[in-house]
Amino acid sequence: MQNLPISIVIPVRNEATTLSELFAALDALSPKPAEVVFVDTGSDDGSLVLIENWMAHVGNAQIKGQLCRQHGAYPGAARNIGIKAASQPWVAFLDAGIVPHADWLGKLWACQKRSSATAVYGACRFHSADSWGRMICAVSYGQEQIAPVLPASLFQKEVFERAGYFEENLRSGEDVRWKRNLACVGISVQDCNEALVEYGHFPSGLGGSLKKWFVYEQSATVAGVGGGRRAFMLFAIGMLYFLMAIGVAGHR
Repeated sequence: MQNLPISIVIPVRNEATTLSELFAALDALSPKPAEVVFVDTGSDDGSLVLIENWMAHVGNAQIKGQLCRQHGAYPGAARNIGIKAASQPWVAFLDAGIVPHADWLGKLWACQKRSSATAVYGACRFHSADSWGRMICAVSYGQEQIAPVLPASLFQKEVFERAGYFEENLRSGEDVRWKRNLACVGISVQDCNEALVEYGHFPSGLGGSLKKWFVYEQSATVAGVGGGRRAFMLFAIGMLYFLMAIGVAGHR
């Protein structure tokens, strides 16, 4: 089967523990993309070697691999680098830690063909195997919830010329703000829930959960995503951090 004229862009930072499942899922894609562009933002855990080895492997399947590097870049900046480096007229997004179904790319392509859309959002199923992860999943996204997300989606490359690129100074929320830009310039979005990816890498402990939540809520508040709810969440998580610090100090 001929590869689709799509470049998949994947930002990466210290994802050595999740790359093997991502590579396996990319190998299983049918149909396959013409290109995969990784953008590493400062990995020091062996991720680069794993990516280079995988790219050598997929070269035999006539998939072009690219590895771009920009130390310290946030997700928006990493995606922008990948978009500009992409050689194909269509760009799809994944994140390390997200696992696409084998027919994910084919479903997106079929959806854009049916609708003639230039922006097609796939969907992610959120879940976790352990009890703490399930709780975090439930309160943040919803256990087994399926929702449209950017790192499952497909865009004609010229969409970025019309709507602009992602904001580069945010750790999160840049995808929500950019989706608003699509509406502002009159680009309609086609949802394709059958183009499915999976995410299950939620923190397994309280400290990691609070850190991840705080970073996300802080950037989302700056991005103006969620209004008063985001501000409240940021305050609540900050207070939990403060109470934890007091508790640790009290036990010394």
